[in-house]
Amino acid sequence: MTRNEKIEWLKTHHWPEWVSTRQKMADKFSDAQTMFCCCGALATGLHEARCGKFNKEVNSATCKALEYLLPKQ
Repeated sequence: MTRNEKIEWLKTHHWPEWVSTRQKMADKFSDAQTMFCCCGALATGLHEARCGKFNKEVNSATCKALEYLLPKQ
């Protein structure tokens, strides 16, 4: 499975876990940043909510944290 397929599977089959874990990961990444986002822009809440690079990192970390829920291949 590709990362996007894993994310879609987790969203479909484990929505509550996906939402809570993703929020924890977003908070963790947000707190770890300095004044600037990983893309180089000013790290405001609005920017982080819309930043593709930030959200891609959060989704990847969430997917990794929920790997144990994915079907075995």
